[in-house]
Amino acid sequence: MPKISVLMSAYNAEKYIAEAIDSVLSQSFSDFEFIIINDGSTDQTEAIVKKYQDERIRYFFQENTGLSKALNYGLKLSEGKYIARLDADDICYPNRLELQYEFMKSNPDFVLCGSYTDVIDENGNFIYTFNKIPNSNLEIQLEMQNKNCVVHSSSFYRKDAAIIIGGYYEPIRQHFEDYMFFSNLIKSGKVFNFDFTHI
Repeated sequence: MPKISVLMSAYNAEKYIAEAIDSVLSQSFSDFEFIIINDGSTDQTEAIVKKYQDERIRYFFQENTGLSKALNYGLKLSEGKYIARLDADDICYPNRLELQYEFMKSNPDFVLCGSYTDVIDENGNFIYTFNKIPNSNLEIQLEMQNKNCVVHSSSFYRKDAAIIIGGYYEPIRQHFEDYMFFSNLIKSGKVFNFDFTHI
């Protein structure tokens, strides 16, 4: 059974999904499964994913239902103790899974961690570092009462805690589904943001 389930939902993501997949498969930490939910794409997303032969990839197609339902479907399929989220148009640094796994393993009272994020343009050029979010549990808990301060594609959380709260709120198809999910999740434990971007 894998230690981590990397969870991605993709909808018409042909332009970026290969780079996103490559960034996961090149991780320094290799004990993971990679669940990709194709949420009814009508472009070449499926063809691109099926070119990969890596046995860690578990690919599923469903009719378009929105991000929240797609992620809940992936949660139910996942076998890892931890969930690492990644959007199909994002990439992660090679040591992301290793750093987050070691942190969560060493801090069992934490249910969620994220990080600062480097923002890039559609050609992969660096624009700026998004670092206007707090780091400590207390600061995040307070600020989460007013706005989201965990970047979804940098999030790494405990599957059991996510299941207990019922996963993502499905009537919200996308846009602030992560805010509601994280707000509920951190009621059951602590949260932390790494103060650097290499995740």
